[in-house]
Amino acid sequence: LLRTFNRAVPSAHVQFEFVFGRQYYAQPPSVGKQRRIAEEAAVNGDIVFVDGREKLPHVGKASEKSAAWWRSAPQRSRADFFCKTDDDALVHGPHLDAALAAAKAQHATPYIMLSYIRWRGWLPRFDFQACGGGWGGPGDAIEQMEDPVNQCARAEGPFPQGTGTLTC
Repeated sequence: LLRTFNRAVPSAHVQFEFVFGRQYYAQPPSVGKQRRIAEEAAVNGDIVFVDGREKLPHVGKASEKSAAWWRSAPQRSRADFFCKTDDDALVHGPHLDAALAAAKAQHATPYIMLSYIRWRGWLPRFDFQACGGGWGGPGDAIEQMEDPVNQCARAEGPFPQGTGTLTC
């Protein structure tokens, strides 16, 4: 569906990639599913494999994979912007292109973040494991981090986090 929509509503400046982690926290997909993914990657040329694990057992199930993509994307492209979204979000390429062009025209700095921000605590020395926080502001995140039920006593933060809906 996503690939079909992207082709039906093309944008000259927006390129879409589908991202997979090279490793899995637990059980990898079946050999048959891995073969189908490899075939799809070869046919469409829009699948990227990054050095991050899939299906982590905590809140940020794709956080390692996302961080690996953020680190690797500038090595594959000289784009002005890099954006990440979840696989259940439908992005209209021409609208995104127009919004980013408008943001760039309005700001004197090349450093722009476009996203819906939530606040999260993060466990130190764990690979991108979120603990506490959510859709409220920083005060709400602190309350969740301090609640013993959430077992976040060692968490640091809260820090702003762009959501999976769309972050550029």
